[in-house]
Amino acid sequence: MKKKHEEYLPLNWVRKMKQQTSSVFGTLDYEDLVKINDPTLSLKEGSHIFIKYPNLKNFIAMMEKRNLFDDTDTMAEFWHDMDAVLTIEAWAQDKQVIKFDSDFLDELINTENIIISETFLDHLPYNSFYIDLSDNKKLSKKFSIDGLYVRVETVKPPNEFTGNNYNEWYKSLIDRYGSDKYYSIHVCRINNKYYTNNIITIPAMNCSIPENILGSEVDQVSLSDFDESTGERIIHFEDFNSRDYYKMILQILLYLSSKEPDIIENEETKKTYKKTKAVKNKYSEVRKWNVGIRYGSSIRAYNSYKENKRNVIGTGNGSVKRPHVRRAHWHSYWYKENGERIKRIKWVHQMYINNDFVNKNNPVVVHKVLK
Repeated sequence: MKKKHEEYLPLNWVRKMKQQTSSVFGTLDYEDLVKINDPTLSLKEGSHIFIKYPNLKNFIAMMEKRNLFDDTDTMAEFWHDMDAVLTIEAWAQDKQVIKFDSDFLDELINTENIIISETFLDHLPYNSFYIDLSDNKKLSKKFSIDGLYVRVETVKPPNEFTGNNYNEWYKSLIDRYGSDKYYSIHVCRINNKYYTNNIITIPAMNCSIPENILGSEVDQVSLSDFDESTGERIIHFEDFNSRDYYKMILQILLYLSSKEPDIIENEETKKTYKKTKAVKNKYSEVRKWNVGIRYGSSIRAYNSYKENKRNVIGTGNGSVKRPHVRRAHWHSYWYKENGERIKRIKWVHQMYINNDFVNKNNPVVVHKVLK
């Protein structure tokens, strides 16, 4: 019988990625992997990495010899793969897992009028985490997905070491949005067979989400895997609704960074989680957080109430109003934090009018997640 950590999908992909990169570059330290993916890396720092990892130097030399660095598609594919490696390895450093109540998540991702604030991603509980979607059969089928590794960082401005492509890309952001700060959301989507990587760039602005960020309703994307016996890369193509996928990601991040989210530590890993000095690929290092349990319970109770066609008995004077629902929506509020007024986004949940009895047995909300 396999141990639990050997069966847990995000840990399996950490192992697979380590095996693949080790066969090409050798065993890369996490800090050096971060540097390799940094477009502002100085020549001096780059030369130190080549000295430390001769296999990496040889690989780059081979790419140059074959003129592969001149092939835009090949380079884009290479750096997307490296970004996926970094996103998965970043999660492996801390192994935080976010698991949404399925009914709550369905309600959340259908919330209309997505709005962002200029600091909303600064309020995430973690900069790197895994979103476990394996229990949501609807989303799992729609997006061929079991979970998402997510890594969020501030985009670095160009410097003397950045290449022309990066400089032009950063200039295009300024021309399009006019902001002086941007976030990169790195997302690696996985299932049992394949992974695929995406990067979403968001301006630090108080605005509705720009439509050009959301992608198309029908795209063709490549899903990648590695043959563990030969190391050969396997690619599978599929049609994909990028617009709904990006909307789902942004709704999830908005909620996690919003004021007073419904988050509580998972009872299972509360017992099994052990923080270690040296990072290992063990299930005991995984710490899970349940999100939206209270709201999910409320949704299920209300749906059950509707199905049973029960009547609501009023408790006060006056006429009894028929139970009805006010739809969930995003709203921005001003808060005072550390002496400054800061605009924060808050998800205003679906309201069940004259239906308070539904919530009496729901779990309490824990509003604070410690980093």
